[in-house]
Amino acid sequence: MHKLLRPALMSCRRLLSTQVKELPDHRALVIEKFGEPVDSVILQTKKPHEVLPKKLESDQILVEHLASCINPADINLIQGVYGVKPPLPAVVGGEGVTRVLAVGANVKHLSPGDMAFGISTLGYWQSYSVQEGGTFHKVDKDLDVTTAAQLRVNPCTAYRMMKDFCKLQRGDTMVQNGANSAVGVYAIQLAKHWGVRTINVIRDKPNKSEIVDELKGYGADFVVTEEELRDTEIMTPILKQMGKPKLFLNCVSGKNATSCHRILDYGAYSVTYGFMSKQPLMLGAQTMFRDQQIRFFWVSQWYKEREQSRRDEISNMLNEVADMFKSGILKPKRSTLISFEDRNIAFSGSNNTKYIFSINK
Repeated sequence: MHKLLRPALMSCRRLLSTQVKELPDHRALVIEKFGEPVDSVILQTKKPHEVLPKKLESDQILVEHLASCINPADINLIQGVYGVKPPLPAVVGGEGVTRVLAVGANVKHLSPGDMAFGISTLGYWQSYSVQEGGTFHKVDKDLDVTTAAQLRVNPCTAYRMMKDFCKLQRGDTMVQNGANSAVGVYAIQLAKHWGVRTINVIRDKPNKSEIVDELKGYGADFVVTEEELRDTEIMTPILKQMGKPKLFLNCVSGKNATSCHRILDYGAYSVTYGFMSKQPLMLGAQTMFRDQQIRFFWVSQWYKEREQSRRDEISNMLNEVADMFKSGILKPKRSTLISFEDRNIAFSGSNNTKYIFSINK
């Protein structure tokens, strides 16, 4: 924690003017126009009084941002092709973790010093902010910052898709594309924990062997490229050994998804949560003749539907997933910490790693 922030660790029921004067300059990654991240994202520096209110309302909290992920959804939002478009200019960042510096009088579930993140908060790519306390979830103190920063989106996306659609039993098989994505890595680990076997589809890259070894290390049963998926000589013995998949997790769409649909079992569920190929989900006749169930999933919407009246469902899932990290059932995807200044490294997406902004210590 920045030494200048320590005086702010108090129950705040008065003007913030004293605390604000003690904070360092506010730094944030901001978009003023939609477009490619390298062209649209700027680093903006302001004085604390320019971004913070003078008074902390009774339901608000002041937080310093510790770390924040760079997810595909953030890139899509910057490009203007995501499911929501914030008014511009906007601070970017859909996932991260903060430390509470001060709380309003009505905030009882959080205390200064707690790690926490917002259930549906946007704008994590900044130094500090004032937020509505009721929207924040307290994070287990035993989690490290890097793990806590990536708890809410990717592992929980995998968790929900594997729980909410097809009632998988031990020994069942599932298939997924984009298997080396963060969601894919967590799906592999959850499947291993629950006794579900996995067929994992990746693109044929120069570092294919490295990716295969990584996924096998997480517990993947079979890893195949898109080309191998279409080769019956390769897939027939795999399906004979594993059985046809009862669940398909799709983040790629296009021809890749069409090939995955061809190997699904009768009555299998296909759950789409992304369109990384920027191509539509193309369904063949086998989808109808095999009674395959087509579903879509967006974790942001899942949180939104439960944030007010079904908060216990959110808390129970987050606590269970946190416990899986603590016990070693789940291991974070390999990640690289970077500064705001190095953002274009992450935007290039050239390495098989998850980039996380390290914002405050």
